[in-house]
Amino acid sequence: MIYSSLLTLLSGRMYRASVLLTSLLIVSLNADAAPRKSFEIDFDAEPEVIGDIKPAFLNFEQEPLPSVPIKEIIRRYRQLFDDTSVPEVRIDVLHRLTNLEAIYGDQKERSIEEERELYKKAIDSYEMIVGTGVYYNRIDELLYQTAKAYDFTGQYEKSLKSLEQLVGLYPNSYLAVEAQFRVGEAHFALGQYKKAEKAYKKSLVNSEDSKFYDNAMFMMGWSQFKQGHFNESGKTFINVLDRLNNQAIAQQTNLLEMKGIEGETARDTLRAMSLTFSYEKGAVAIDELLDRVGNKPYSYLLYHQLAELYLSQQRYEDSASAARAYINRFGDDSRSPMMQHSIINSYAKGGFPIKVWEEKERFVDRYGNAYLVLGAGSHSQRTESSSAGAITEANRADVAEWLRQYLDELSHYYYVSAQKAASKAKAGTNSESEKHYRKAGDYYRLLVAAFPADEKVGEYSFLAGESFYKSNNLKMAVVDYEQSAYQTGSHAFALEAGYAAILTHNEIKDGPDPQTAEGQSHRYESIALFTTRFSDDKRVPAVLNDLANEHLASKRFQDARDSSRAVIEHPLATKELKRSSWLVNGHANFELQDYSAAEHAYAMAVDLMGEQQKLIATVNERRAASIYRQGEQLVAAGDRQGGIDQFLRLGRVLPSSELRANAQYDAAVQMLELKQWRKAIVVLSRFQKEFPANPLTESIPEKLIYANLESGNKLEAAEQLVALSKKDVGSDKSRAALYQASELYAAAGVKDKSVVLLTQYVTDYPRPYDLYIEGHNTIAEYYGEKGNTKKRDLWLNKLVRADSKAGAERNARSKFLAASASMVLAQESLDRFAAAKLTLPLKKSLKKKSALLKTSVDQLQKIPEYGVAQLTTEATFKLAEVYRQLGSDIMVSERPASLNELQLEQYEILLEEQAYPFEEKAIEVHEINISRTKNGIYDNWVKESYQVLGTIVPARYLRGEKSIGHDRNIQ
Repeated sequence: MIYSSLLTLLSGRMYRASVLLTSLLIVSLNADAAPRKSFEIDFDAEPEVIGDIKPAFLNFEQEPLPSVPIKEIIRRYRQLFDDTSVPEVRIDVLHRLTNLEAIYGDQKERSIEEERELYKKAIDSYEMIVGTGVYYNRIDELLYQTAKAYDFTGQYEKSLKSLEQLVGLYPNSYLAVEAQFRVGEAHFALGQYKKAEKAYKKSLVNSEDSKFYDNAMFMMGWSQFKQGHFNESGKTFINVLDRLNNQAIAQQTNLLEMKGIEGETARDTLRAMSLTFSYEKGAVAIDELLDRVGNKPYSYLLYHQLAELYLSQQRYEDSASAARAYINRFGDDSRSPMMQHSIINSYAKGGFPIKVWEEKERFVDRYGNAYLVLGAGSHSQRTESSSAGAITEANRADVAEWLRQYLDELSHYYYVSAQKAASKAKAGTNSESEKHYRKAGDYYRLLVAAFPADEKVGEYSFLAGESFYKSNNLKMAVVDYEQSAYQTGSHAFALEAGYAAILTHNEIKDGPDPQTAEGQSHRYESIALFTTRFSDDKRVPAVLNDLANEHLASKRFQDARDSSRAVIEHPLATKELKRSSWLVNGHANFELQDYSAAEHAYAMAVDLMGEQQKLIATVNERRAASIYRQGEQLVAAGDRQGGIDQFLRLGRVLPSSELRANAQYDAAVQMLELKQWRKAIVVLSRFQKEFPANPLTESIPEKLIYANLESGNKLEAAEQLVALSKKDVGSDKSRAALYQASELYAAAGVKDKSVVLLTQYVTDYPRPYDLYIEGHNTIAEYYGEKGNTKKRDLWLNKLVRADSKAGAERNARSKFLAASASMVLAQESLDRFAAAKLTLPLKKSLKKKSALLKTSVDQLQKIPEYGVAQLTTEATFKLAEVYRQLGSDIMVSERPASLNELQLEQYEILLEEQAYPFEEKAIEVHEINISRTKNGIYDNWVKESYQVLGTIVPARYLRGEKSIGHDRNIQ
């Protein structure tokens, strides 16, 4: 019966009861009631609104109700219905019975047939009342009850007609909404879906608070669906779900878990929508609908229910597509992992193994990283996409279970597939095998990262390393090998994982690409971890030895020393390994400047070399170098004697060492520093004899010279210098040695040898000019002292010529020496001039003397050009005197004996005439000399000029010399 839900609405809103009904009720309910009644009839009250209408206008007071059981009241109403023949009373009784049963529960004791018979009688009463047309403006209620009675008795068309009359005549009746809804129900039941839709739609107008609203909207959607209007039905169903979802939220539940009629409506709506979508484009229809109405909080249910529908229809691909469509649209939603899981199940149920594997991969790729982000692990993995918000604390457990299962299956699947591909492939690179190994490695690695507490995590890490290694991803393999060995606790694969990491590091090092500093350091750390964690493994000494050599090669000398010492002390180390490590230890200590420890290590290595003479010789050189460095360290620290002892010890311990010469040489150098001259001379002399071809021998003479000089043995030093000067002739070194040797011989009094060397010097080395010109002067002086005027004058002339050609190199000293040499040479000419006598025939002798005069004058006139003041005044004085001397010599020249007195007198006059110009010239030159006093020059030669002038011209110069207050030392 479609009307039972509205029975309570009719309480107190039916026909006006007769006084008879009221009296009967009072009697039957409370025959012994108190004088004050619990309610009374108010005949004068008129209803203002529908809500004010009361059945029979009963006015209830706040008095205690009679203590009569409800069942008894219901029984008496039934009895009244059967006994009365008044239509109004029957209908009113029927309404009251219905209200009581709705309020207090179904306490009916009659059968369906009895109930139907009851309503047949009521219909007669309804028709009689309608026929009279008198019902106090409550025709809408009467029509409603009539329709209800027709419906209950199976007269559906009459029921529909009554309802249509009600909504047509009374559209504003409080019963109109339900009546309109019932009209829709009737049309729907008759398959009249368009009319049903129209009726449902009308029932929705301004009735959102009606309890029929949700059902009406739901049925309108069905009506649209039945007409094939899928878009309209979809929108309608969405509106239903929107309302129900709000209720579900208020109840803190969801659409699928709602209780009561609302839950049934929600589930029915979802099923209806799934059918709608399945008739259209499947999941595409959902996408299009949501594009129109927007995404909904329950969007997941639309895709899920459709997928479930397809699955129940064994449409596995469609089911998977529906779930996939949700993921594509809501990839970050927390329900997307479950939808991906349902895709896998769909393909599994449909028997699509390849697609199952593909979807499992997709699950891992989509949610593996997101799971890690939530905090499960530490590795960051390769993914096609990352659904950061898809995993929450709420679904994490489910995702973890699926992820764990799929990763385990996928990693194993690809590892086995790679092995099969490798076994089938020919020699060479197998790209398919490598590709599968790479995938296996990725999945093993993600498995470890996602589930670090798994009991098999160590094995998984090892298998990840194996997978990456076999796919030629060596650097990635190292990471997982090391994780398996050192970060996953104790397990059966740890040892081999650690060793595999080392071997893989070695392959990387020996590969085509140069190893980076970071990679090299990583390798060392890996080896150190292995040798520490698995120190009792028989491979450890060899690994440590390799590590020591690696440290040495990379200049990590402290680590090399430590690693080599670990090999030396390891009980499982072989003789060969110890020998190798002693060598590394020696090299490391040598680089660390611990030369004493290096010497010891090299000695220990030699002891383990047996008869390997060539190797022994090589190591002994390193040993010698260690001793040598010890000497250097002592010298640097200020202990020169300690350094000497180490240098000399090297020669005693390893006399065949190539470093012996250097050590002996350095010992001599330090002896010189300590002024151990005699010892140094002995060592240096021995060095010259023992190592004549050694480049250091070239510097020995200098050091011997120095030592001999410091020890006072100048002649020995000079001999060394002479020998040195004969090497690399023309070099500055040779030149300086030759000059110094000459000086040493001169200082030692061996002047003859000194001059010989000096003569060689000025012959071979015109530069530097100062030494060159001084050498000429020294040689000239030497010959002067020896009385060899000829050679003296030769060297004086060379000196003058050398200075004249010196150009810009001339200096005050060279000019002085040249002027002095010129004066000496001029003096010789003056002496020859003075010695020449004027004899008869005078003309002949005068010619000769005049020639000597010219020579002297020329020489004297050049001297002032040097600008040497003291020599300039001397030259001027002597020039004047040579003129005066000639005049005087003319006057005292020999007279012819044949002259008479007169002739002699005339001859004298003639001589005076010849002598006079020379006397005048002498006066002129002397006056030039004394004129230099104006320039502050007043020396002995100027003074002498004054005196001569006083003699020659007494009237002019005997009055005394004019003093100008000059300094007689001014030159």
